[in-house]
Amino acid sequence: MTADFLTILNNLVLKLDENHCIEDIYNRPTIFKTWNANKTSLLKKYEDVPNIDQLLENFSNNLEEEGKIEEILTGKGIYELFFPKIIPYIRTKGRTQFTRKKTIKGMMIGVDVDVLESLSINENAEYYRVKVDGQIHPEYDYALLNKMCQHLYGFKPSESDIILKYKEDYILQKKDLKLYKGGQSHHFTITDCYFKIDEKSYKPKEA
Repeated sequence: MTADFLTILNNLVLKLDENHCIEDIYNRPTIFKTWNANKTSLLKKYEDVPNIDQLLENFSNNLEEEGKIEEILTGKGIYELFFPKIIPYIRTKGRTQFTRKKTIKGMMIGVDVDVLESLSINENAEYYRVKVDGQIHPEYDYALLNKMCQHLYGFKPSESDIILKYKEDYILQKKDLKLYKGGQSHHFTITDCYFKIDEKSYKPKEA
């Protein structure tokens, strides 16, 4: 179902700023037209899915709400690889190591996880390579996660039970800073009760 929803966003015409962040979506009316033309067939295709009417309505609302399409593109699925928000770090000459805080959604239902990322930048004549390693942020508040575990599994895990393996790798062309290839690997584990893998990658087609 997610794949069907995201096909609506397959032919976007975007305006990007110098850091490759989305400033505008030129063909927004076409997206709405495509979605409206496909809603009926999706409703029939997934008629056995509980609350399908509400799911379709929520997606419609997301398309219409200011900034929601941009949020989907920069924080969901394969699109996220093309908008990793690393260009400003590459433009900072003379530095190759950075840290930043990032919040990832969806690693557990209803729970966001704060991550402390470490970025390292290397370059050769043609490419920049940015590697990202992450860990649960030292100041992360585990209260909501503990509450969810108590509700779902009947216990509160200790911090040592909660493990995040977090790596990202991007190779960008020096001439235009466009993504040449990249990948993300996020593994989130709560010992003996929960495990989620989120992996995605992009590479150019062979000539």
